[in-house]
Amino acid sequence: MKKIIYIILAVLIIAGIAITVTIGLNTDIIYKGHVEVKVHIGKETNKKEITAIAKDIFENKKIVINNMESFNDAFVIKVENVSDEQVENLKQKLIEKYELEDSDDIITKKYVPNLKLRDIVKPYVSSSFNMPIIISSVIILVFMAIRYKKLGSLKVLLQTIIMLIMSEALLFSIIAITRYPVNRYLIPAGLIIYMGTIIITNMQFVKKFGRI
Repeated sequence: MKKIIYIILAVLIIAGIAITVTIGLNTDIIYKGHVEVKVHIGKETNKKEITAIAKDIFENKKIVINNMESFNDAFVIKVENVSDEQVENLKQKLIEKYELEDSDDIITKKYVPNLKLRDIVKPYVSSSFNMPIIISSVIILVFMAIRYKKLGSLKVLLQTIIMLIMSEALLFSIIAITRYPVNRYLIPAGLIIYMGTIIITNMQFVKKFGRI
């Protein structure tokens, strides 16, 4: 039974690697090439109203809307692609609804290029973020090596590291195969899998060999 499970896991990981290399990961709109349409109203505005207008103009396209400032008078609309006509229609809708004077400052747009995976991961591997993870990982691995030294410290370390690599590879493979959009939750999910793998590995040692 274990051999079948290992074979299935190996196939999933290989398939995930192949898809990532050939097709790439499916990124969320904030990470793929998209257009940022910045809307400047100049007065307190309900975000839901802006969202409704944007959905009406951009129809069935996926959009993400965020506040540009804390006063709810400016927003940035992220959409995969837009035409000049749609931007103009959006501008006229805003002018009509909020009784604005026609101005080029109401709407600005720019194209944001596609981010690479390393750009997504970069904020999480900075020294300030990464150092606590490295320190805690070393402490945990040393602890497990000492606790199960009768089983062979090197064997325990290798098995734990292999489990960590396999679990993270499986996570990325499932994301690649299912084409689930890569978003800001990817790295936190990876960290959860990382900690869960260490806990499960430790529990397996305890179950199999007892508290040594």
